Amino acid sequence: MMPVTNWGSSSSTIPAAGNVFLYEALCGGSGIGNEEALPGSLRCEGAAMLQALIDDFSRLPGWKVWTMLDRRDGVELDVHADRSGHVREILTAHEHQLAFRDMVRNADAVLVVAPETDQLLLRLTRQVEDAGSLLLGPGSEFVAIAADKLRLNHHLAGQGIPVPRCLAPAASADRSGSLQPPLVRKPRFGAGAEGLERIRDWESWTPGEMPHRLVESYQAGMPVSVSAILWDDKMQLLPAGRQDVDLDEGLYRGGSIPLEPGFGQRAARLARRALLAMPRSRGFVGLDMVLGDNPDGEEDVVIEINPRVTTSYVGLREATGLNLAAAILDPGLELEMPDILSPVEFTASGKIIPVTRTPS
Repeated sequence: MMPVTNWGSSSSTIPAAGNVFLYEALCGGSGIGNEEALPGSLRCEGAAMLQALIDDFSRLPGWKVWTMLDRRDGVELDVHADRSGHVREILTAHEHQLAFRDMVRNADAVLVVAPETDQLLLRLTRQVEDAGSLLLGPGSEFVAIAADKLRLNHHLAGQGIPVPRCLAPAASADRSGSLQPPLVRKPRFGAGAEGLERIRDWESWTPGEMPHRLVESYQAGMPVSVSAILWDDKMQLLPAGRQDVDLDEGLYRGGSIPLEPGFGQRAARLARRALLAMPRSRGFVGLDMVLGDNPDGEEDVVIEINPRVTTSYVGLREATGLNLAAAILDPGLELEMPDILSPVEFTASGKIIPVTRTPS
């Protein structure tokens, strides 16, 4: 069994000490002045991810955590930042703009977590790159492809990666081309299950009000996720897990880790192929896919690639007992698939539910 506090050999070292700016957009004030742009459920997911990152990075020797928190009246965040060395409290959009720019420029490393909605993640990533700061997540070339669900679908298909058939725009049934129900309609730029809906037949098709929607063929099977940590030409795949997505309600409810071994191997193979088809980058990413009924994996497809930390991070750190922040920072750590100490289930808000038995 690997030690629970280190990933890799005991001789591996964390990079030199410094300040790491952990920015989660929904907790950090990005939505000030635009409160209705995103559902409140995404803020709960964001808080869970930010808390896990603060806890992990603050445990790394010599590293001090900086962050930003939306402190307006009526905004409740389940984030305990007492481990942070520096917290900027945000009340206005102007304060947000100044604080983000200042902390990006002065931190030794920056990790950005933001929804893809309205291309927010891409815009923030480019700001970090333009400032010349060390980015601990995927670069803008990777994000520009992955955050655009239509572009990603066509990019992967062009590289021979199995994906659903996907078309846009999808304003009406007669513009869906050769696709036939059942279908899935969703935002071209979105996060979580925001705006996700299943269309069972043409009678259930209703005009969509959300702009930049796309429609894709519905894939029957098991929804799963695979996370990975990238370092340019290296990648560390993490244990795969099930996803609990309610297509009828358009809700992401959480997931569980790990998958049964056979499914986990199939998910890992497809994830590796998909990531090798993407631009080289670094940082934590998450892949959503569906595993079909064929045990050979011939019906397995990639649905999306999330170019950022996802809620699975919360479940993975609990299931493996590892400090994943160490691996995000240090590409010199030996790459070894972490053991599962205890299977877990987790909700979209990051609540951990221990599982008493190992999946058969």
